[in-house]
Amino acid sequence: MKAAQGLKGDVRQHAAEQPPTYVVSLFEKPQWRTVLTTKDKAKALATAKEIGDKVRIEELTPKVKRR
Repeated sequence: MKAAQGLKGDVRQHAAEQPPTYVVSLFEKPQWRTVLTTKDKAKALATAKEIGDKVRIEELTPKVKRR
């Protein structure tokens, strides 16, 4: 049992080490259009600032894989 618990802890730790993905989207009626997908937060913010209005930035974090 302890070995299995240790393994789960390692998997959780590995997922936490991965950086989040940032998705920059622009609203064009009637839907959102993805403009940029990156792991660099500064690049995502710069792109959103350059576009201007009707922009959103989503932060996607990796999920823990369970077996």
